[in-house]
Amino acid sequence: MNINIPVTDEMASVEKFYDALILVGIILMLLSVTSLVAVAWYALGA
Repeated sequence: MNINIPVTDEMASVEKFYDALILVGIILMLLSVTSLVAVAWYALGA
């Protein structure tokens, strides 16, 4: 039983790490999309 506890803790921390990575990726995607839309909007307006 003692061997399984650190493994589950490590897996939980890895899952949290991947969740944070996914959140950062989504935020970066949204920022890039909004910047592209702003550039296209400016190009169409100009």
